[in-house]
Amino acid sequence: MLHTQTTIWLAAKLYLDAVFEPLNIDEKTVWRILKTLTNHDKLSDFERINDEAIYDKRNIKTEKHYMTFIKQMISIILYGIRMV
Repeated sequence: MLHTQTTIWLAAKLYLDAVFEPLNIDEKTVWRILKTLTNHDKLSDFERINDEAIYDKRNIKTEKHYMTFIKQMISIILYGIRMV
């Protein structure tokens, strides 16, 4: 049996990709967070968790504003190309 205490979700995903299996399934919140971040097949018994449970709400709001800005800029650029 191998053990890790990594707090880096990408490392945990790599472990799952290799041979690791979820061991302490009583830690449901942790596995649900990892399921949300990776959607890994080995975590099919766990439900995804909402973003508000993982991230600071200010970060979620900032990302939404940023994505809206990017979509608007793409529209402006594409509209400008059509005008030429």
